[in-house]
Amino acid sequence: TVVVTTNLQAALPCCSDLGWKKMWDHLVNDLANWLSQTVTHIPFRRMIADYLLGQGSKCMTECAPNLPHLSLAGSHDKLGWNNFVEGRISSQYLMAVGLPCALKG
Repeated sequence: TVVVTTNLQAALPCCSDLGWKKMWDHLVNDLANWLSQTVTHIPFRRMIADYLLGQGSKCMTECAPNLPHLSLAGSHDKLGWNNFVEGRISSQYLMAVGLPCALKG
């Protein structure tokens, strides 16, 4: 079920409807494909995909594959799920993927 909030954009990624879930999985797969072309660090890509597939049920620190990403994940967890899906992310992401890569596309 969808929890009705004043922020529809934040509510949509947490929808449990089967059709929405399939669409969300497809969108996350598209993002994972884009990340595979722009970010070479596989554990980082997996962390992002796992976090998104959790649809707000996981903290990013639960998805962090290793110690170097724990600081980034902890920084992000302070911002939370809604900020992530709305595009407000920690500046540590630029350091994690490298500025030229982040600006690539």
